[in-house]
Amino acid sequence: MATKPILRGAGVIMFGMVAVSGIRTLSSITYRHNNNEMVVALTLALGLMPIMVPQLFEGFPSMMQMFLHSGITIGTVIAILANLTLNKASSTLMEETDPSSANMSPYAPIRAIKRWLLLRKTEKNQEN
Repeated sequence: MATKPILRGAGVIMFGMVAVSGIRTLSSITYRHNNNEMVVALTLALGLMPIMVPQLFEGFPSMMQMFLHSGITIGTVIAILANLTLNKASSTLMEETDPSSANMSPYAPIRAIKRWLLLRKTEKNQEN
């Protein structure tokens, strides 16, 4: 019976570490010239709905309630959809005003990800 307090304490520390990691990630995001502020605000607000208003999804079918009961599920789906919708709309608008993006290759997103990963690796090496 003495193991329950130990497991609960370890669980609290684990969830605290996850929260710190999330805060660190959010602090490294650029919020200027994009809609990342709105993405984070929507994700946090709608992800907290099951906690703030637990009876909100009682009228939904039981299969949907299973997914909507978790703020993590709602937050994840909202974050993905909001990022795709809001930041895609702003990047499309920027592409329309940027004449150099007219000849964009279909492999441009892959190159952008590779550049981003290389930049992150370089930043980590500079920190050490």
